[in-house]
Amino acid sequence: MIRQVPIAALTASLCLAAPHGALAAEDRYYSVSMDGKAIGYDHMIVSRAASGVTVTDDTLIKISALGSPLDIATQSISKYGANGSAPASFVETVTRPGGVVVYKVTFGKGNAHWTLDNAGTKTATDSALKPGTMLVAGTDSWEAILRKTTPAIRRLTVPTFDPQIGKTGELTLTRTPSVKGDELWSGTFETVMGPQPLTLRYRRAGGGVVTSMEFPAQKISMRLAGKEALKNFGSLDYTSHLFTAVDTPLPNPDALTVLKLRVSAKVKIEKITPASLQHGSRQAFRGTVKDGKIDGVFTIHPGRYDGKQAPTFPYASSLTSGQLKWLKPAAFIESDDPEIKALARKLTAPAKTGWDAASAIGRWVHDNIRYEITGSGARQCLTKSAGDCGPHSWLSIALCRAAGIPARIAGGALYTPLAGGSYAQHYWTEAWMGPRDGWVPFDSTTGEVGTFSPSHLTLWSLGSLDSLSVKVLDFAPKNPKSQSAAAAIPRRANGLSVGYKEQYDFIIDGKNQGSQTAALISVQNGGQHWTYTLDLKVPQGEKFIEVTQNGSFDIAETGEPIALASSSSGGIATKSEFTFAPDKIAASLTIGGVATPRTIPLASPVFLFLSNVLTSWSLATRSVTLPTDKPTTLPTFLPEALQTIPMTFTPKSAETVTVGDAVIPCHVYTIDPIGCSVSIADTDGRLLKLTDDRQKLVVLLK
Repeated sequence: MIRQVPIAALTASLCLAAPHGALAAEDRYYSVSMDGKAIGYDHMIVSRAASGVTVTDDTLIKISALGSPLDIATQSISKYGANGSAPASFVETVTRPGGVVVYKVTFGKGNAHWTLDNAGTKTATDSALKPGTMLVAGTDSWEAILRKTTPAIRRLTVPTFDPQIGKTGELTLTRTPSVKGDELWSGTFETVMGPQPLTLRYRRAGGGVVTSMEFPAQKISMRLAGKEALKNFGSLDYTSHLFTAVDTPLPNPDALTVLKLRVSAKVKIEKITPASLQHGSRQAFRGTVKDGKIDGVFTIHPGRYDGKQAPTFPYASSLTSGQLKWLKPAAFIESDDPEIKALARKLTAPAKTGWDAASAIGRWVHDNIRYEITGSGARQCLTKSAGDCGPHSWLSIALCRAAGIPARIAGGALYTPLAGGSYAQHYWTEAWMGPRDGWVPFDSTTGEVGTFSPSHLTLWSLGSLDSLSVKVLDFAPKNPKSQSAAAAIPRRANGLSVGYKEQYDFIIDGKNQGSQTAALISVQNGGQHWTYTLDLKVPQGEKFIEVTQNGSFDIAETGEPIALASSSSGGIATKSEFTFAPDKIAASLTIGGVATPRTIPLASPVFLFLSNVLTSWSLATRSVTLPTDKPTTLPTFLPEALQTIPMTFTPKSAETVTVGDAVIPCHVYTIDPIGCSVSIADTDGRLLKLTDDRQKLVVLLK
């Protein structure tokens, strides 16, 4: 069975719990498709004994977003009584980015014992069951439910137990006209991401077989197939559903005072209305909404909250039933976990108001939980000290609820400089600040607590994107103009010859984690042809992301770029080609399978600043003489952002840097807006060292 759980800001929020096969078949295969493309399989085996029926299965789903694999593998064992219908036990192991989750259920007389092992953190609960409660876990469980029907029945309601959320519920299935001898049944079941519609195709002959399952909100289908399903599939890049490039890049989004966007989007799960898209003075919407399709204009202003009128903390017992429901623990929001409760008490102990408490939680999550795509819930996020925007939000919500503050998830899309400016799916947190101030958003992923930039496009309280298109209509303040005065800065030839090579070592938290090398291969037509490679291991908790990048660039001896071709993998996969002319740049950038061709106008010459390739930075600083007594602004082109951004070098102090056996006098400059500092050689302008304290990073010329 296919589930929907949040995997990432930038991902499709998918998780698959294995379809477990039918009791009428000894060996069965299903093909799983999304958007019409086969992305995996399910293989199950049914064994029978006098004591009952056992269904085992193995599922593999392959999906990626922005070049990062999000594959999910599931193994499960379902056991039924002698009649093959009443569930006896269920065990499921789900392996996905971020760790392993194991669900176990043992059914007794009138009760179910449920345990969850989430990356080593365990939870157990007992639930009372109504007579006739059925398991809702996979194909075999759906078949067991449908076997309770007869050809004359058109509607069936049964009590259920869902092992992935550990809760009882009620399921209603309605029969619609048959198709080619198969009955069609439709219904809605609850998931961590809200109600999900599904359609079952059921063949009553042969003991009762589900021949297909459709999940229209996710555009996912599972169909009965042959053994070829085990190999006839590929990986689906889901980036286009979650990520859209805009036509106009934005300056620093945090500094915008107003932003107007034309948006066309399709939202899944939650029912959207024009009224639900209005958020006080922060966001206004004019347009239409029909069947989850949004088409209209958003006007967005910054959100600021000082908490001066927030309720006294701890909250009094005057919360309404509408707020009380946002205090309860839930799947992925384990606010009753002892460790989460203890941390919530510690963080909120000094708080005088609800906002004191909520903001302390938001800042702590931002400062202590590193960004990593895990798709985990609150407990695992805390245990691993890692998570993407979904886990950041779940943990913030769980801590708020444990502290007695109603909190819920919200989301939509967030602006990012990737691909020259784009929007990607994103989640954040809303905390209840009393009837006067209502629900106040904060983003523990970006660190916006008390502020909320116009780059946040709010689309839902609980949902996900099916498609998104954004056009920038207007914004203020406007992009700063290119620093044409920089063109008058005296240039100088770098004086390098064919065969020159250099290496920069990347030291992260005191450990050498890789290097960037470059070589001057040839000189022709007034340009130097360079090749480079980057091999870097970026720590992600107990693991590493291996980032590789290679390519070439042509550059004039005086620093003006001529051409660039590069590709990278690990983290976000990119491929780019750029050709530079005096008045424009012809750009082709592909990120995670999404191509962004663009022509970028130039008002003045630029320097090339290729991310992580310090040689390109050094060739720029070699081409000018940076003053040691005043700031200097250079117009630089950032290929990953498809933007020209003024970089201001502000001198700080003099120092010496040792390179090999040489002790080289240099000056230290801070670079705004990057926020790092660099040491530039006094004699030839070489970049000798880069320091970024926030990332515990030092890059040294070897």
